[in-house]
Amino acid sequence: MLSSGFLAYTITQKFADALPFYRQVGILKRSGVEISRSTLSNTAIQVFEKLSPMIEDMRKELFKSKYLQIDETVLQVLNEEGKLNTSKSYMWVIRGLIREKPVVLYHYEPSRSAKFLEDWIGDFGKLSETLSELNVSLPMGRSTDRVSGIIQTDGYESYDSLLKSKLKILHAGCWNHARRKFFEILKN
Repeated sequence: MLSSGFLAYTITQKFADALPFYRQVGILKRSGVEISRSTLSNTAIQVFEKLSPMIEDMRKELFKSKYLQIDETVLQVLNEEGKLNTSKSYMWVIRGLIREKPVVLYHYEPSRSAKFLEDWIGDFGKLSETLSELNVSLPMGRSTDRVSGIIQTDGYESYDSLLKSKLKILHAGCWNHARRKFFEILKN
């Protein structure tokens, strides 16, 4: 039986510190701890299965923040059923604040489809309170009367098509992407 502290340590090493299980096994072995890579892998899966119901609760809490940042990044997954090892998959990152503390949710998707966004963002734009009712102000004197939330993203077109259908959401752009466009213009 592995302790909760040991599980937290090995999972943190794997996912926060990018230390694969096979290397952890070697480190532990040098310290006199004999454990197999499959044991670490299987217990990590069991931990995630136990914790997975919390994700929906965190998503609901996250959407109370009224401001989300969303981005996706390419991820290579080896030995994924139905896909070549060279194909792209995506890790979607959604960040917001709950009681002024940052909350970040990560979600794996095998594609970059906007359907995931529609399913996951769901009711974010249908919130009952507007920003003006919460005494939240927007830059440049923009009206908050009909805005119930802000989502900040990069220039990926799926965000535009999704957020156009959500009239109560203000779509904020990414300053880094805007800056990049100015530098492209300067080069030409």
